[in-house]
Amino acid sequence: MDALSSYMSKAGDQTLPDDVVEKTKHHILDTIAAMFSGADLPPGRVAHAFARKFKLYQGVTVIAFDVPCGPLEAALVNGMLAHSDETGDSHAARRSDR
Repeated sequence: MDALSSYMSKAGDQTLPDDVVEKTKHHILDTIAAMFSGADLPPGRVAHAFARKFKLYQGVTVIAFDVPCGPLEAALVNGMLAHSDETGDSHAARRSDR
């Protein structure tokens, strides 16, 4: 725990390697694309209905929908959208690539 705590406390002052930054950009773009493609699928439609029905506070963006809602609702809906089409953003090597 000491080693992990030490690493974590210093991490904010460290510059990420270029390859890590590039890979992170790919993951973010893949996730956003999955959110848009999942918006028209049944789980995405359920998430959208939830956002419209249960918005307690407005001001947070839900990707692919024009429904401003609260942070709790937006987090749930955006998370559902990210997994609606069941595509991953891991870019894991396929077995044939190994």
